[in-house]
Amino acid sequence: KRLRFFDKDTIDWKKSDFRELYTKLIHLKLQNKALWNGISGGEMNRLYTNDDKNIFAFEREKDRNKIIAVFNLSNNEKDVKINSDKLDGEFTNLFTGNKIKLAGETSFKMKPWGYLVYYK
Repeated sequence: KRLRFFDKDTIDWKKSDFRELYTKLIHLKLQNKALWNGISGGEMNRLYTNDDKNIFAFEREKDRNKIIAVFNLSNNEKDVKINSDKLDGEFTNLFTGNKIKLAGETSFKMKPWGYLVYYK
């Protein structure tokens, strides 16, 4: 649906398979300073992996807020290794709520087109 520009237009919020995903991502952006816009937020730093052709990973940090995001941009399962001093401390998985301790070299098994988002 194309929204009207000058008139009030309502959005029909239909059920979507992605609603929970978007809700969690928006909530994280609002609550975690690392994701705030401009100078209020943290700078994005690329995290290099054992397969940078298919895996994109980055971290952002502001004050005591930090996020780590890892994306498998392929249709194959991947064993991902990241070696960075940016991986330090206990993080929470945005989608499961599980805690994980990251330090130095970390490995992940990722599904095709999979993604991970950790925060603290």
